[in-house]
Amino acid sequence: DTILAVDVTSHHLGYVPGARYVLHNFSGDAPICQALEQTPENLLRLQVWTNEASGEEWDVCRQFDREARTLFQPWGTDLLAEEFMEPVFNPESRNVTFVGAIWADQYQGTELGNEAVIDELRAVCAKRGLTFVHRTQIPDAENVRLVREARLAPAVAGQWQCDKGYVPCRALKNPSYGALCITNVPLVKRIMGAATLDGDSVAELVESALSLNRTVYCNLVREQQRQVQRYTYRQSLES
Repeated sequence: DTILAVDVTSHHLGYVPGARYVLHNFSGDAPICQALEQTPENLLRLQVWTNEASGEEWDVCRQFDREARTLFQPWGTDLLAEEFMEPVFNPESRNVTFVGAIWADQYQGTELGNEAVIDELRAVCAKRGLTFVHRTQIPDAENVRLVREARLAPAVAGQWQCDKGYVPCRALKNPSYGALCITNVPLVKRIMGAATLDGDSVAELVESALSLNRTVYCNLVREQQRQVQRYTYRQSLES
């Protein structure tokens, strides 16, 4: 058998000789990893891709380090390519929706989270008469509904995440739900290629998005969907 497991839910995961383990974010001193030291061919490690990933490049943000037996790849969309939704353009909506955690942990004077950039987004919304909507820990169906009903659904991230090359899953989910990916993450812009918005600051990105007409907006979403097809759960499992 092949067992896929993630660290936070696998405290009691047992070792079965001969079984193959695909382990996400496990530390090397975890009992299951120590038990597999004698048969490294039965262990594949999974790590979220950042700029520190190593090994052979299979795609943008997907690398395999054969020596370390570690596959680096980002979180992706929870829809398969054939389930991607038609682009939706809502000029009558005033909502700017962000689904996810807002946090501001500090490390050596640097904010690791996204509170500062979300404050920027709130200020831009207030200036334009838009309503900032924040939700977290909601069902998938509710996430889809809120994103599709919004005027905009930005996927902005804090400076630390931008610098590290972390890809927020909402940056890939939102296009698959039919909404435009609006992001300040350089790596996500690389994934999207030509289907990116002009602007570096939150204000510039929002202004660019609001200036789009229905045809251009929907065409950009479709082009983003073509890129996001490489980052569904199917592609991650195939890798």
